[in-house]
Amino acid sequence: MSELPLTTLMIFLPLAGGLLLLFVGDADEAGRGRVRAISMAFSLAALVVSAAVYAGFRESFAGMQFVERAEWIPRFGISYYVGLDGISLPLILLTTFLTPIVLL
Repeated sequence: MSELPLTTLMIFLPLAGGLLLLFVGDADEAGRGRVRAISMAFSLAALVVSAAVYAGFRESFAGMQFVERAEWIPRFGISYYVGLDGISLPLILLTTFLTPIVLL
């Protein structure tokens, strides 16, 4: 594979951050600070990845871009298939831009 799987990274970065937060205690003020820091770090990482996707997005191309496909359960014909088009990209940018603002 020649390029990074950016769409998969955008999907699973927040999931990884949420799973990490399951194991961080927040009973005291230091724990709440760790939760805030981890949340902000993962939301900013998702923003950086979505900005990289936006920078590489070609508006002149009318089809799906950043397409990733992987066979998941081939016996049943189930596969992981994801991509971005011109309508979904602004919505992803809006979400990843607003998340750190909301956390602040």
